[in-house]
Formats: sequence, C-alpha cells, structure tokens
Amino acid sequence: MHIRQVFPNAITTIFRLTLCVAIARCQTAGNEIGDYAESDTYLIVYCNANTTGSHAAYLQNLIPYMQSNLQAVLRDLDRGTASPAYRAFFKTTKNLDAVRQVFTDIINGPDVLTVGALNVTRWSPPTLVCADADEPLLQHLRDNCNTPTRPPMNTMQPAKIVSICPIFWTLPRVARKAACPWVVGGRLLTEPWNLRTTQYAVLVHELVHVYNRFDDRDEVYDLGDVVGLNATGSLGNAQNFASYAAAVQAGCTEFPAPLDSGGADDDGPHFLSAVIEVVKYVAMESGLFLLWLARARSLSD
Repeated sequence: MHIRQVFPNAITTIFRLTLCVAIARCQTAGNEIGDYAESDTYLIVYCNANTTGSHAAYLQNLIPYMQSNLQAVLRDLDRGTASPAYRAFFKTTKNLDAVRQVFTDIINGPDVLTVGALNVTRWSPPTLVCADADEPLLQHLRDNCNTPTRPPMNTMQPAKIVSICPIFWTLPRVARKAACPWVVGGRLLTEPWNLRTTQYAVLVHELVHVYNRFDDRDEVYDLGDVVGLNATGSLGNAQNFASYAAAVQAGCTEFPAPLDSGGADDDGPHFLSAVIEVVKYVAMESGLFLLWLARARSLSD
C-alpha cells in the first residue's frame, strides 16, 4: 500500500527515515515532508511543489512523456530480434520477457521494496528527490552531485531513491534523429553523446536501477562497450536499456557491430557477422584506393 493512501496529504516519518538512511545524514526526523508532488504513482520530493515553473511541475510533465515514449519501446519489443535496436542492445530473445518487465514497471511505477532505518524493509512508491533544494537533509546528495563525474542523476541504494542533480536541468529533453550512431561497415565512427545525454535517457537509466532485479552496478556507458556485452551482460547493464529506449525514441536504425562480444555462448553468430562486416569494409576501402591509384597512374602517363 502506498504511503499516501494512508495519509493523502503527507509523507510519513518512515519515508523520511528511509531518505535519511539513503543519504547517510539523518539530521532531523520530523513527522512530515511538506514539499512533495505526485505524477501518477511517482513521488517528487523537495522540488518546490505547487510552485509555477518549478522542478516538480517540470517532472510532472516529463514523467508522463517518458511513460508515453516507453509504450513505443514495448511495441518495438514485439519485433524481437527483427528490431535492429533490440538486436544491438540485447542480442537474443532469451531475455525478452525480463526486458519487457523492466520497461513495463517503469511505465506503471509500482511500489518498490526499500531498505530504511534499522534495515527495516518496506514497500514504497518510486521517488525522485531534487538534490539542489535548500534543505540540510540533502547535503550528502549535493556532495554526490559535485563529484568529478558530475552525474545528472544518482540512484541511492538500498532505499532506491533517485536523486536529481543540478546539471540534469541543463540537458535537452530528448534526442533528435541526428544524434543516432554514425555507423559505416558496422563500425562506430564517433561516440553519439547526444543520444544518451538527454533527460529522457538519463531518467530511464536511473529507473532501471530501481526496477531491474538483474541490475549490475559495474556499468559500461560508451556505445561500443554497450553493444559489445553479451545477452547476459546486457540484461544487467542499465545503459543498454537507456540506449535502447533513446534509439527507439530518436528513430535510430543502424548500430555498430559487437566486435567484442564478451562471451561466445549466446553471441557467437553476432561476433562472426561483425568480423564479416569489417572485412567487407576493409575490402571496399582497399578497392577504392586501388581505383584511385589506377586513375592517378593513367593521368601521369
């Protein structure tokens, strides 16, 4: 049962203690957190709720937008490996149901099992917290935002609370078609930073950490590394889900071949096809060079 179903106008002390444990600095323990809003089943905390133009109001628009776009991802999943995007990021259909469940959970936002004060576990709504709020309780979240990597978001485990850093608000909402990978002969020519550094992709990434029971915190982010994971590795890597969702949203259809499959048990044919593509590309480039050389010689004679 959701907290707000019991106390519709407040968040209880239990949630506050869960938040305290998540950020490791429980400085106060009031009975309520007054600054909160809702978007469907999602809670939005310390984001200036009920203020026009606030971060809370923005998230109340972004979350439904994400949910709507993920419906397109579910439709793409129905294609299985006939989808170039699904094939690139998840390889085989053996994990299709698990992938579908993660995206379905992000859309529906069911309660998650969190670990709170004194290791007490309870079911809580998925929760987003604005780390830039002027609230002493959130100092540790602000410190995490200012690490050298400057993350736009963090997921605080084991409370499974998503912390939103100031840099998140500077990102574009979604990627355009121009952000899709530039691939020639199965080779990625440049890293498509603009595909993954959007509010949509980052939010999906963090919510995968909340809902994916196969989640592995040893992550890879660069597209070449992401598509290089085998089926097992891709299921545990949040960026595979985020890149897949971003690619479907942007309409991307071409992806680099997985030159390093990370294991031939379930990706062997894909690795072989990648080698063939590289050979074809080298042959094409060599052919063009020979034609140019022949032309140069004919002009010099």
